[in-house]
Amino acid sequence: MDIQYLLVPAVLVVSVSSFALLVTTNWRMNIILLAVQFAGIFILLTANWSLQLASTNLLSGLIAGTVLGMARYTSRTVDDDRIQLNRTTNRKQFLDNIGLLSAGGVLFQLLAAGLVILAVIYITPIIIIQLPELSSSVGLGGLILTGMGLLKLGFTDTAFGNIIGLLTTFSGFIVIYSSIEDSVLVIGLLSIVLLGISLVGAYLLVISNPVDQD
Repeated sequence: MDIQYLLVPAVLVVSVSSFALLVTTNWRMNIILLAVQFAGIFILLTANWSLQLASTNLLSGLIAGTVLGMARYTSRTVDDDRIQLNRTTNRKQFLDNIGLLSAGGVLFQLLAAGLVILAVIYITPIIIIQLPELSSSVGLGGLILTGMGLLKLGFTDTAFGNIIGLLTTFSGFIVIYSSIEDSVLVIGLLSIVLLGISLVGAYLLVISNPVDQD
């Protein structure tokens, strides 16, 4: 099957998952969404890299998510456990339980994400002119990841959220960079950096005592 048919769905996957990472603060949902995001990134990378090389990045991303999840679980607060035991049927408590922002928060995040999408659509053709090897789908996916990751960094004030934002931003760079570089050594270094970000985040989570739910 031609991989080109999967690029547009992959762009949709990384777009939806990166936006969901913005509006969802529950750490379990963040880990799941991060895994979905890396699956979409894997498809985008196969447009320029071999299946084996793209799998290296996917494996590194899944390991990074696992490390973060384990660190977040061990550093969870008493409030995390209380929320799991105190589930009610009212709307506000339901949103709190799944870590979803209020309607006003979602609207603001949606507006910011929409501005990023418009900027990406405008910038992508300009970048493609400078990088003829970069396809429109891969360019869109990479820039959306970079923009959404920066938004995540700007909207969060916790170590866990910052690491998620860094992973998303760096993944966007990898997607764009894949169109101009397919060296095994460079790809290995990128995977090491990806794992390094997660290890630093895990260390920060373990030594810190978060006061709010991520």
